[in-house]
Amino acid sequence: MFENNTLNEVDDPKTRTKLESIQGYVTDIDKEIINVRKIMEAKAIAAEVTKTLIKRLVTENEFVQNQLDKGNMDPEEAKIRISQNNRMVGVVREFSADAQATALTLKGKLVGLEDAAKLGEKRFNAEKGKWERHKRMAAEDEAEQAEKQTEQTPKPAPKKRPAKKMAKKKPLKKKKAEADANNAG
Repeated sequence: MFENNTLNEVDDPKTRTKLESIQGYVTDIDKEIINVRKIMEAKAIAAEVTKTLIKRLVTENEFVQNQLDKGNMDPEEAKIRISQNNRMVGVVREFSADAQATALTLKGKLVGLEDAAKLGEKRFNAEKGKWERHKRMAAEDEAEQAEKQTEQTPKPAPKKRPAKKMAKKKPLKKKKAEADANNAG
């Protein structure tokens, strides 16, 4: 019988409802399987009992015929007993055939129900796996977002250094005049 106790872990109402529905469907099929098995077993037992009863009636006919052949039984009485036994054999054979046919039909129904139950369980597990994947992916996405946020937080601005005092630049004409004097001398 299908029962999945991990259904309590599912926190998404839509998914939980879907899984409960599938679980209910499979549970109903499992109950039907149990009922079909009981009926099928009863029909199979009935078919076996009727076979035994037919053998007994045929044995009774042989005994009556044997007694008739030996002369221990009145021919009219033997004819009546054999006729009644043959009618009972006919009725029992019909009942046996009906029980066997019903048992075979139920066996086919049982196979179909078992297949349907397996498919239901497979669908349940697939839906639950899908929900677990989505939950895991959402957790991974949240972790990535948190990581990105820590990367994007503004870093403290570097401290500004005081500007160096630069030497005053000499005017260009003075520099040129000095360079000429140095070259000449």
